[in-house]
Amino acid sequence: MVKEEWRGLGQVQFTDKLKALTVPQGRWHKDKFGDMDKKIKKFEEEIKKVDDMVGDGVYDGTVEARRKALVACCAKWYVRKEILWKQMSRSRHARDIDKNTRYFHNLALARRRNNRIDALVINGRLIRNQVRIKIEIRHFYMELYHQEESPMVRFRDDLVEMISEEDALALEVQPTSEEDGEAVWDCESSKAPKSDGYNMNFIKKCWDEIGPEFTTVVLDFFQSSRLPANANLTWVMLAPKFTGAKEIKDLRPISMVGCVYKVISNMLVRRMRAIILELVGETQSAFVKGRKIHDGALITCETVQWIKLRKKEAVIIKLNFQKAYDRVKWSFVDLVLQKMGFGRRWRGGSWSVSVQALCQY
Repeated sequence: MVKEEWRGLGQVQFTDKLKALTVPQGRWHKDKFGDMDKKIKKFEEEIKKVDDMVGDGVYDGTVEARRKALVACCAKWYVRKEILWKQMSRSRHARDIDKNTRYFHNLALARRRNNRIDALVINGRLIRNQVRIKIEIRHFYMELYHQEESPMVRFRDDLVEMISEEDALALEVQPTSEEDGEAVWDCESSKAPKSDGYNMNFIKKCWDEIGPEFTTVVLDFFQSSRLPANANLTWVMLAPKFTGAKEIKDLRPISMVGCVYKVISNMLVRRMRAIILELVGETQSAFVKGRKIHDGALITCETVQWIKLRKKEAVIIKLNFQKAYDRVKWSFVDLVLQKMGFGRRWRGGSWSVSVQALCQY
């Protein structure tokens, strides 16, 4: 179905093709699957009728063959329903658990309950009006990410580690279609659908049909530093930091980017991964493979315990930086990358900064 519909769209822009493809996909899903619970119930009723016939003494080869066919069809729909709930639950253990539809069903329902914002405490009052909640959330993040005028920050050349000239040049080599394919298969398949309505599992399954055009779009970005229209459209999901979150500050914003955007970012990350350890300080614990964000807290607890046991004198200062990593100015990021030895294409007006600066929310 995808192959025929994709070819039928002709020379339409890639992102527009993806959007247009959702219509025939919706029809196909309705025709092929429809109401699965209704279909399963129908087969179960038919099986019961056959069993009642056998109980009444009506039994021959035809009845036996009919029952086997009904059981096979019913089992097929059970499997399809299980796959559906696996996708909706997005359980990390989905590959290890079979024939447990109730588990995935309950997990998906729990996700919906936990992720739904029914009420928020705003200015000390519990607000349930969804329109008011949306307005307050928008206002909160507009204030939080408002960029104020400030003088240009400068620092010494030796304050940060530098990469070699060879590494800087290697980062800016024009990627190949093979590198694009590796980045696609490196992405998690079962993550939630993004702003374009697709997850990476669809891209991988239909790679033979849409892969060539997908690769062209990705490689064109590395040539022009521009994304096609709507490829940078991003949804922001607010995930509660803990159970029972009631204030806006207790919600964590998570960007849900489209597939093209995600693969481009992954290609940049894969290149950066080879040199990142040369730049990251020994004391940094978060966002580094092999280190955990809780390491700092554990080390602090052990240090305090050591001070108490040895009756030492000490001063401990706790600093709380709220969303500091999301509020750094791009001009400062560009300056740091320049001091680290990154080339112009990687920073400033091109790849790594462009893929973020071009994002639309």
